[in-house]
Amino acid sequence: GLWDMDAHRRLHAPAASVELACYGGALRMPPRMYRDSKQIMREVGDMRDLRRGDHCIVAVKTVRAISPSFDWLTSWLSRYGFCVVYHHFAVLDDVDSIDDSGIPRTSSGKVVQVVEHTNTTRESLKTITVMTGGRWVRWPFCAIEFILDKAQCQPVALAEYGDMPCIFTLEQPMTEGDRDEVLVRAEAMVRRNVTYNLFTNNCEHTVTAICTGEATSPQVPVIFLDLSMLALRSLALAVLVMHSWRPCRQSLRWRPGIWAAILQLVGCATVAFPAVQRYLLAACNIPVLQKVDVITSFEERYLLIVERIRVAAVVIGGSATFMLSAAWCRDRPAAAAVLSSCASYAPDIFATSMSTGLWWALWHDRRLGAAHSSLPEACVAQ
Repeated sequence: GLWDMDAHRRLHAPAASVELACYGGALRMPPRMYRDSKQIMREVGDMRDLRRGDHCIVAVKTVRAISPSFDWLTSWLSRYGFCVVYHHFAVLDDVDSIDDSGIPRTSSGKVVQVVEHTNTTRESLKTITVMTGGRWVRWPFCAIEFILDKAQCQPVALAEYGDMPCIFTLEQPMTEGDRDEVLVRAEAMVRRNVTYNLFTNNCEHTVTAICTGEATSPQVPVIFLDLSMLALRSLALAVLVMHSWRPCRQSLRWRPGIWAAILQLVGCATVAFPAVQRYLLAACNIPVLQKVDVITSFEERYLLIVERIRVAAVVIGGSATFMLSAAWCRDRPAAAAVLSSCASYAPDIFATSMSTGLWWALWHDRRLGAAHSSLPEACVAQ
């Protein structure tokens, strides 16, 4: 993990720059667009690079403090784009060093703190049990009430995320004054003890309010859009299954060819629309991010290529997958349902894998070119 000192030394040990095909000397994934296609998320390669005011995200810890192995797995999956739902927190101190116990500390030796809107699964279950008053019939109702206010805004040690192999930062240009303002807003947020709400005031709302002064959660509308597209696609497939039954066609007097074509078009549109929307947003925002020095010109070119690969893979691959599920809906409805639900997800994962391979190839060539240009002319001639 991030706090394993032996692994940390191996990761950052000096190596031949020509032969080490990596980014910045530490093996980490390429930068990628966040869920809103407006921000850059970058993997943390060295924890000592974290500073106060940094906006960090990790894979959502569904069973936090109960199963570290499962938390580790979800974090590892997020590194490769398989898990795309994130938990947010803000760093309150500059990380100066990591002690022998793997705990990040400041220059004064204090434990590095973060602020977040969170709670553990074990604490949540205890709270719900207390709310029921010993009457288990009330458990479902108390659980729903608890979900709407399940967490507290509080400072915790950054070391609590030591079981997460992957942490990202949401990049934004910040001055020293901006970082000081983040600390002031964090202190005020903790003092106010604002009520948690999964939809209107979740961990992302809290951290963006602390880091930028504006409480927003881009994940919420994106997740709602994905779920609505999945529901519409599932409905189109269900109607196609009904359409394949002769009694249903005769009773409703459907025209087989026209209705099948319309439903297949609707299913393909549910795959293509989010992908095209994401590409258009990214194509508009990536050049802006380069102008404010959030990304380099090399990363700008890479990200634009990635988004083109992604939109092509999702639109073509996702549409083909839904068409195949529509063809299977009569004879193999279960397989058709699985294919339909994966119509946009699987091509997106494929595009992420291709993009990662492209990153290593481009960066390796760039490192080789830089090393070659720095050699003495006599060596180059030889």
